[in-house]
Amino acid sequence: MDVHLRSFAADAGLPSLGYEALQAVYEETAAVLGHEASGLEHAVWQAKSEARA
Repeated sequence: MDVHLRSFAADAGLPSLGYEALQAVYEETAAVLGHEASGLEHAVWQAKSEARA
């Protein structure tokens, strides 16, 4: 799991999830929102990387 995806999860109150649990959170969130998990992860990664710049 990428540092940006972990950071986003920590900001959302999920700081200590393992890889599998965090992946499941992203997959379930994407499904609930009607998106592909990879698209959600990409959007989070972009937002976090731009925030660091």
